[in-house]
Amino acid sequence: MPRTVFLVISFIFFIFIISTQSVQASVFEYVNMEMIQQGRELILPEDNILLQLPPNSLSGPTRISLWTDLSPDTNKKIYHWQILDAEIIVPIKLKLPRPIEENIYLAPQVSVNGVDWQLAQYEYLDNYAELVITQISGEVQFLEITQELDITLDALTVQKGYPVATTDKFFNFYILPQAFTQAATIHIKPLPVVDFPVPLGKKLVSPIYYFYIDAATGEFPKLDLPIDIKYFVNNTNAKDIYYWDNVNKIWLPSPSLTRVNEKVVRTLTHQREMILAVLESDIMEQGTASWYRYKNGDFAASPDYAKGTKLKVTNIDNGKSVVVVVNDYGPDRLIHPERVIDLDRVAFQKIANPSLGVIEVVVEENYY
Repeated sequence: MPRTVFLVISFIFFIFIISTQSVQASVFEYVNMEMIQQGRELILPEDNILLQLPPNSLSGPTRISLWTDLSPDTNKKIYHWQILDAEIIVPIKLKLPRPIEENIYLAPQVSVNGVDWQLAQYEYLDNYAELVITQISGEVQFLEITQELDITLDALTVQKGYPVATTDKFFNFYILPQAFTQAATIHIKPLPVVDFPVPLGKKLVSPIYYFYIDAATGEFPKLDLPIDIKYFVNNTNAKDIYYWDNVNKIWLPSPSLTRVNEKVVRTLTHQREMILAVLESDIMEQGTASWYRYKNGDFAASPDYAKGTKLKVTNIDNGKSVVVVVNDYGPDRLIHPERVIDLDRVAFQKIANPSLGVIEVVVEENYY
């Protein structure tokens, strides 16, 4: 087939595909070897989006598309890119306009499969957010979070207790009664993703927050204070709050509990200053649970955790929980891909009637 005919057919097919997605703007271009050697830029004039291809960044000639549409859930713009016939050799860059709004911090989320979102690594350049792209296709949308928050509380208010939350509700901090005796100022702000590298096997699924309690006398809280952080993904993998170890420059897990229905993870702290975020692992956290007779106690079979691990299993329908010890391997995910754990009958009946057979649960390693 002649190249011209091939390109025309490809273009028509591309237009047909994206026309079904409420497309706001789009560009489609064929990039030959000369363009690849020299470098190339694709621009969406209506949205002022720029895809930058450094010289020799692609493995060969290719068709490239760049387009926007609206998210059906949030009615926000989603920015898509797709390289159809080549691989990325040198990372490319996607520059997105960053609208300047008072007290709003816009952080891009990226997805490379249309399902699993995570906070992208980016940096601000003037009024743009610049992302480094290493995948041949994906999509980006902005997450709107509070720029920062400062609240000063007098001694009486602090002694009575006070809930502190960012206006976007992603970060909630609770000063419990009698945790402090003196006036205090609470400072909360999001931090750049690029400054805190995420470990392999983890995904960043919330903003990174810095919080500081400036107590009048420098006192530390006398009680463990609860902190809730919202995450923005809907999958069933395990999520925990991690804190940044500034000495060793690594993320470390903080004992956490997840409220799946609210998409919130909670941890407790007695510190006055921390950097926190929700990280997601590849371990399955939510799914179905069945029961079987084995040791007649609070035990379970798990394909994810080692024997001897204590797990908290919560029935999503009624909120009842049981703490079990892993003492067996299973279930087989090749046979039951949706099954997260199997419970001993004694443990199962503490959170559901065994006649149900299978229930929806959340499984967590860290619990209080």
